[in-house]
Amino acid sequence: VMAVGCWGVMVWEGIAHTIIYAGSSLVLVAALLMTIAGIDKLIKNRLTEQGISRATAGQKLRALFHDPLKLGPFFQMVWLQPVMVFPGLYTAAKLDEVFRAWPLEAERRILVGHWHILATVSATILLFLVADRLGVRGWMRQLLGWGVIVGSDVAFTFGAFYEFIPPDADRDWTRLYLDLGLGITLIVLALFLGRRLVDLFSAEGRWAEKETSS
Repeated sequence: VMAVGCWGVMVWEGIAHTIIYAGSSLVLVAALLMTIAGIDKLIKNRLTEQGISRATAGQKLRALFHDPLKLGPFFQMVWLQPVMVFPGLYTAAKLDEVFRAWPLEAERRILVGHWHILATVSATILLFLVADRLGVRGWMRQLLGWGVIVGSDVAFTFGAFYEFIPPDADRDWTRLYLDLGLGITLIVLALFLGRRLVDLFSAEGRWAEKETSS
């Protein structure tokens, strides 16, 4: 349904967005169900590890936030809604009333920012999955997980503000927080990759363990 609507924009713009709304609704419902099920399983798995059969609300909350790499994909799916999905749907609904009435510079901000946020959120989710698959442990696991969650979501939030602030209003203040969020994310990513690079050339590194076991 989404594919038909997206390709249809080139031919019949008006009805194409209506088709996209229908497709988006199906995708959002699927994402919601996946996120609810994933968070529930994440909590239950942690409580099982701790041997807790009847957990309090506080214990469930601590279990949820115990592992940022496992929480990250679901948290990003939730955060994606206010910073990308709902603004995108609003823009499509107000296409002629607001979007097309603004100067081209403002239109470009929305178009570029919207898809950059979507692409980067997707990249952070993949990063969490890959890092978890690589078996990152200890303080690096916590630093990478929380650093990327906090840094990227600060950047996404103020990036969304930057997109939709009216053309005649001051929006320069958003750049400080946008750069701060991106800076945190990139610094944490550099530390993670640097650590992996050191491990690659270490005689006692995990790469050596894998080579020996194979």
